[in-house]
Amino acid sequence: MGTAIDLKGETDAVVSLTLDPTGRYKALGIISKEAGCYGIILNDTIDGTQDNVNYAYEAWAYTAKAEDKPEFKWEGDRLYFTYPVQSDNSIENKTVPIDCGYDTGHMEFNMERGRVW
Repeated sequence: MGTAIDLKGETDAVVSLTLDPTGRYKALGIISKEAGCYGIILNDTIDGTQDNVNYAYEAWAYTAKAEDKPEFKWEGDRLYFTYPVQSDNSIENKTVPIDCGYDTGHMEFNMERGRVW
């Protein structure tokens, strides 16, 4: 269901998930033969020239459907990340606020303020 990806050989993969509308924030997904779709890399480029890599140890799902494509979305001054997750035998979209915008490039899921819809 949803997370089956045929990786050729014994290699793992990092895939581009989304870029926010400003071009500053990026999300990449980690896919491995052992864990499947598990792990999201959050990158705050600050000025477009730096890489400030942060990790979210979360499962996600790959469906190849346009409606399930992960996305960053701004609501006021808060950035949210929506991505598909597997729940029992179905796929649902999970949305979490992203703690970001610092000079250090730190980004993380703010699960205390997270929501699923």
